Amino acid sequence: MAHVATPAAVKQDCARYHNSHTAKGITWRGVQRQDAPAIKALVQRAVPRSADWELTPRTHGIAAYSRSGALLAAVLATEPRTAAEAPGLYLTVAVDLNWYGTGLGMVGLNLIHRYLVQHGINASMLFGTCASREALSYLHAGYHVGKPHEPITLPGSEAPVYSPKTYHPCWFYRRFD
Repeated sequence: MAHVATPAAVKQDCARYHNSHTAKGITWRGVQRQDAPAIKALVQRAVPRSADWELTPRTHGIAAYSRSGALLAAVLATEPRTAAEAPGLYLTVAVDLNWYGTGLGMVGLNLIHRYLVQHGINASMLFGTCASREALSYLHAGYHVGKPHEPITLPGSEAPVYSPKTYHPCWFYRRFD
């Protein structure tokens, strides 16, 4: 797998995309409970095999909206179910298919940690799963990406974990400790 982009390169690319989006009237804001139907529909359309995905009280995130109020993308972080689970948050990234490849995912992946911290949600790691063909996007966003079917060791855990999703065999993650 390729190397993670340098922090300076990630910052530069993210700023370039964010400025371009802002010029087009795109804004990011925190997801609120009334957003649940639109967020659910976006995830179910944009993320393979997510027909049963729900926005739960343990899920926090940010979403990008057009000037007209259309939902374009969301980056969602789900807290562990119990204190015994690792102190990391599982990410779900959904970008409207018409906006795929425009940097919305990269910007969201770089804004999510700051949003979580500002709302009192601390995690030593943000992680998720992706298809091999999506790995480069996560690398460019500054995340580490494992090889397909390679396990990951989560903070506070000694046992490696394999992706439970055969269609998303790669872990992506960023540590914040």
